Amino acid sequence: MVVKQAGDGSNIVTMGQVDIPVLKRYAKGGQGKGCRAPNVVSNVLEAARVTREAEVHVDERQQPAVRNLVWLYRPNENDVQWARSGVFANVVNGEAITVVQNRVEDAGFADLDVIPMGADRVFLRSNSERETFSMIEGAKDFFDLLFSNIVRWDK
Repeated sequence: MVVKQAGDGSNIVTMGQVDIPVLKRYAKGGQGKGCRAPNVVSNVLEAARVTREAEVHVDERQQPAVRNLVWLYRPNENDVQWARSGVFANVVNGEAITVVQNRVEDAGFADLDVIPMGADRVFLRSNSERETFSMIEGAKDFFDLLFSNIVRWDK
């Protein structure tokens, strides 16, 4: 923001490409202190409208540049193998994840990690050589008490 002095003694505030004249009674905090000057507001709106119209005009020969920034994550092979070794599940009865983790460990599955994924969704992964899905299938009755919708991670 740059403040310039005009030839008639009034101030002009420059913001970017927009020049805004400031009335004398608003420049020194006089009568209008704490309220907006209608002329300044209308000048800003008019300048913004003119600037917007100027920016909208596009030459037919030149295509407008469209920028759509999106985070792009490309997993490496180790990440994919790690994810494929686990399964997703929903916790039943709205139990706290820490309670479920303790129950799984108390049942003798100390090498099974229960990783929270948000809300009632968890990722189950084995730290041992045993495959997670076969471990869960072996004790299906126990895991059905804690989890529903148990599915492998694919793709």
